[in-house]
Amino acid sequence: MMKYQQLLTSLCLALMSLGVIAEDDKSLLIAKVTQAYGGEKLVKAKNLTIHESYKSAMFGQSETPESLNLRKVVQTSILDFESNTAEVTQKFAQREIDFYFRKIYKNGQFFNINLVNDSYPEPQTTSRFQATGYIMLINDIGLARLLIENPNEVAVQNDIVLANIAYDNLQMKLPNGLKLSLYIDKSTGRIRHSIRHHRTYGKIRTDFSNYQQVDGLTYASETEVFYGKDLAMVTLNREVQVNQVLENSFAQVELFHQHSPDLYPLEMTVRNIGENVYLVGKGAVHSIFFVEGDLVYGAESYAGVMDRFKALEKKLNKKLKLHSLVVTHHHSDHISGINELASSDAQIVTVAEHLPVLQDKLKEPQPLSRFTIVDQAVKLANGKVQVFDITTAHSEHNLLFYIPAEQLLFVADHYRSSYKEEEIIAFTDLLNFRNAIDNLPVTVKTFTSVHGTKLLDYQTLVEATDSYQAFNCQQYASICY
Repeated sequence: MMKYQQLLTSLCLALMSLGVIAEDDKSLLIAKVTQAYGGEKLVKAKNLTIHESYKSAMFGQSETPESLNLRKVVQTSILDFESNTAEVTQKFAQREIDFYFRKIYKNGQFFNINLVNDSYPEPQTTSRFQATGYIMLINDIGLARLLIENPNEVAVQNDIVLANIAYDNLQMKLPNGLKLSLYIDKSTGRIRHSIRHHRTYGKIRTDFSNYQQVDGLTYASETEVFYGKDLAMVTLNREVQVNQVLENSFAQVELFHQHSPDLYPLEMTVRNIGENVYLVGKGAVHSIFFVEGDLVYGAESYAGVMDRFKALEKKLNKKLKLHSLVVTHHHSDHISGINELASSDAQIVTVAEHLPVLQDKLKEPQPLSRFTIVDQAVKLANGKVQVFDITTAHSEHNLLFYIPAEQLLFVADHYRSSYKEEEIIAFTDLLNFRNAIDNLPVTVKTFTSVHGTKLLDYQTLVEATDSYQAFNCQQYASICY
């Protein structure tokens, strides 16, 4: 690889001095881009450190389908090419809570660390790109490095003119198998645009501008990302450093601990959590099911919902019929399995305000007879299951799945159940949530969640929220209970 990289640099320097450009030659185009971003300096870079912040649109994640919230991300990415190691430290500020993560790629494994409790799930065997891919995709200098590292995955496409600017066009097969088109300014060799296709958002266009130079390298300090015609992300600031002396703590996984495998199991797991009540899922996604004879009533339409139902059938060793399944709320991740659900005969339980979102998500619109509409509350299974609609800053409509005989409440997103030793940490909307629960005409003894397997008792919720400072409704939130 190094011989190829050195050849690219030599070719590039020779071409620049002779003014020769072979637009149909892949190697020469890669060399042209390499030179534009620093030439030998980029090829031989030991490491890159990228400090950046940006705001991104939370499509399908706002408190109502009609509104759009933004989240701010502050991150530092360190890509160490010598050891093929990477570390990305991130702060996500969204809705009513901040999240802190560190992602480490080391020795072929990816560790996704939650810095609130310094823990990570079982590491995944993967590539550096899989661990840090988004960082590379929103940084043109990262794309230039990918070209250098993966020349065999690059193909030359026809030239193109956009807004009266002539571009060379390269297509690169990314390490994750997807294809990325790069539009390279013929006059400068800089990557000005990239286009890729996402299975959910369709065409994603990334624009690079406002180029800076540091230590012999060139990079775009501004990036805008568009999902179709919608602006999805814009940088606030960015600085790039090369060949920094890395701290001793860099990529030290030993500073953190792996949490219990029971928190986010890798295999599909069926847990009996009450009489005829089952929590089924893997990773951080679970559905709840109540079984009455051969009929099943459930909640949570995340992708894989029918796999979770089939796992229940296998566990109970009998044929079951999914009678009804509750869509907890309208957020895009929580309705990602709606087409699976529509392919069954189950009633889809939702609120009237979310019907347009669900119909739009469905490959084929469903008749209204397929939906059970909740107006404040509804009873299923002759009252053995109750569904309540509450309002919090997370979503104007949150459907809760309640089993009276167990005094058990299944919720989505208002807390993350965790392993036994971890303390439940209160935040702003957990107070919204407790307020709403206290106003329901039921007694709740135990909670369980979409995201995790620990059962939370009501007294723990009380203690966590009582010890939290009095909350102020967030400025962005149009809804506060």
